[in-house]
Amino acid sequence: MTSAEIVSVGTPALYAGFCVLAAVVLAVDFVMLRVQGAHKVSFKEAAWWSVIWVITAAAFGVWFWWHLNQDFGADVANQKTLEYAT
Repeated sequence: MTSAEIVSVGTPALYAGFCVLAAVVLAVDFVMLRVQGAHKVSFKEAAWWSVIWVITAAAFGVWFWWHLNQDFGADVANQKTLEYAT
């Protein structure tokens, strides 16, 4: 077993930050739905929203790696970020 497998990186602050981020992106989604109203979603609109959510997830992954690299080093950051991505 490597050190990356046994290190717990889940802190209350990390979980709270993730929950806040998830709540914010859901709020943005709900506000946009309310502004636009019920409508048929085009392929183009669905593609753009997919791109936005993938970029949001990737940005969190970059921040997650940076945070772990600062606290635990590159080996743990690489392993845990790979686990997040998969």
